[in-house]
Amino acid sequence: MNQPRRERKMSHQPFESWLLSNEPLAPGQDQALQVHLKSCKTCLQLSIDWAEVKQLFISASPLKPSKGFTARWQARLALDNLKEKRRRQIRQSVLVFLINAVGAMTLFFYFTFRLYQTIETPVEVLLVGIDRLTSILHFIKAIQEILAAILLVLTSIIPPEGWVILSTAAGLLSLVWIVSLHRLMIQRRITS
Repeated sequence: MNQPRRERKMSHQPFESWLLSNEPLAPGQDQALQVHLKSCKTCLQLSIDWAEVKQLFISASPLKPSKGFTARWQARLALDNLKEKRRRQIRQSVLVFLINAVGAMTLFFYFTFRLYQTIETPVEVLLVGIDRLTSILHFIKAIQEILAAILLVLTSIIPPEGWVILSTAAGLLSLVWIVSLHRLMIQRRITS
């Protein structure tokens, strides 16, 4: 029972394709289609319906967008672009953070492993830490003594008027630096 129905459907296939196609048919195809339409009510009805649909397409007037559509569309596009830019910035920030975190963890484990290899007991760790701390404190004390000696020599060489001029110049340079930074930051906020 299914076999004849399938054969019937298959026998309509080229004719249905020819009816729905916008391409011109060859003379032999056109003649075969006309013969088939005389004997097949289904294909004849399809031909009539398709002609009505074509006529509806031709006679229909094109739809016009509502007032303000372009402005709304551009505003939405700008908002979507801004959201996409923010998402991209967040993804990049997270990626940079993860890369840095992995690098820091790698360095931490590497140095911990190296330290573990070089030190045999916890007492050694404590002694090495104390030795390094005392070395740092001695270095800071030496720098302090050098700076004190330089300051003592400078106070004996430079008169008080020179100190006023030097401090005024340092203050003016600091003021110019602060104003320059402030202007750069304001310009950056506007262009961002």
